[in-house]
Amino acid sequence: MLGAFTIVGFESAANLAEETKNPARVVPKAMAQAVVGLGVLGMLFLVAVTALAGDPVALAQSDTPVADVIARVLGSYVGKALLVLVVVSIFSCGLVISLSGARLVWAMARDKRFPAWQLLNKINGSTGTPMNASVFMFVVSQIVLALFARSTQALFSLFSAATLLPALIYAATVALYVAKRRSLPPSKGFELGRLEIPVLVLAVVSLAYELLIFRETSFAEPWLYVLVMFAIGALYLIYLLVRHGARASFSGMTLSTEAGHLVKAALDGIAAQVTELVDCAARDIGEPLSRLRVDGGLTRSRVLMQAVADLLQVQVDVYPSAHATALGAAGFARAAVDPGLPLDQAVVDWTPSTSFAPQLGADTAAAFRARWRAAVDTALTSDRKIQEES
Repeated sequence: MLGAFTIVGFESAANLAEETKNPARVVPKAMAQAVVGLGVLGMLFLVAVTALAGDPVALAQSDTPVADVIARVLGSYVGKALLVLVVVSIFSCGLVISLSGARLVWAMARDKRFPAWQLLNKINGSTGTPMNASVFMFVVSQIVLALFARSTQALFSLFSAATLLPALIYAATVALYVAKRRSLPPSKGFELGRLEIPVLVLAVVSLAYELLIFRETSFAEPWLYVLVMFAIGALYLIYLLVRHGARASFSGMTLSTEAGHLVKAALDGIAAQVTELVDCAARDIGEPLSRLRVDGGLTRSRVLMQAVADLLQVQVDVYPSAHATALGAAGFARAAVDPGLPLDQAVVDWTPSTSFAPQLGADTAAAFRARWRAAVDTALTSDRKIQEES
């Protein structure tokens, strides 16, 4: 467990990214250096302690086995000096955790996503720091220490829980990255390149081994603390979704509603928004559009394109290339270079790869759009009331 605990907290650099210059490059490098540096030094320390441990059965009876090994090998004075350095390191670690915690509390309060955000989002005028959030973190840490003040296993339980919880978070992060890495946008400033797969394999193996450590019954209490933290987080997430999540809604759901119905409803909602934008454009130019030309990733959805054609009641032509926006910009640049060039000659002629004609009656389409507008008005009204109350 000590080996796993040595590298916990390397992600704290990301919590301070907003205050970091060139964070896209600095933060990943700082995290990598922390993992490598602490991993090497921590491993050397643990190997030395293990090699010099002596009788493991007798050592297991001690309340401070590591300190006993250091004092026995290096002597009382050197051992105490080294333990002072350990205390300083633990204090520094706690200071960084408090700093990143205060930063997260202030950021959530700034976004009105934390209890008592009106108080915790304040910045001290003289120091320029989130003083209220810092005091809040200090008070919370003191309460936690007070709860464990009389427990003889407090240090073991807290260290174990503080190792287990990040390990679970790291494992979930790695799993999500493995599942979605091909669809993620390219990173800026830092990338692993050819080392991506080896690093992923190493992360999966090390995290699996680390989590296997906590299968023993002696870690039952730390598991309980972690589950309590997850339960609190889940309840607060539900609160946020209910309190602040009225940015979209599904209406008309029944017990027979399935996942496919929700997907279709989402696509119909996108189509309805497109028709509203097209109507605005038509009012600006003073006449309705006779057809709509579209491009981009969403054009790969035939269901969405047909829904746009049905609600708009015009033909939808899909551009054959995914680079229509760039080609359009090039056409405008060409027209700017040669002002006498007609616009229809500045843009390259093209033939749609697919066209969608309306299959829905005009009255049905109008009725759907009216229901959609009413649902949007209801969602926005509810959201405004929630924002005013908060």
